[in-house]
Amino acid sequence: MNDERFSNIYAAGDLINVGTIKNGRSAMEQGQAVSQNILRAIRGEHQVIYQQKWWEGLTKLTLGLVSSVIVKN
Repeated sequence: MNDERFSNIYAAGDLINVGTIKNGRSAMEQGQAVSQNILRAIRGEHQVIYQQKWWEGLTKLTLGLVSSVIVKN
């Protein structure tokens, strides 16, 4: 997530609100996008806008050793 007023401040993970649940999978994806944009800024390149993936709102709950349930937010 970025703010045009503050082009050198970046945020990812639980502290931003992009409409998905707060989980590690989303934070990892957002963190990768942030790190790529920081490198782009250093190189003077255009930064990309983060687009959440459809599966970021999913949570997998394991039920024992062989079963699981997927919850979609």
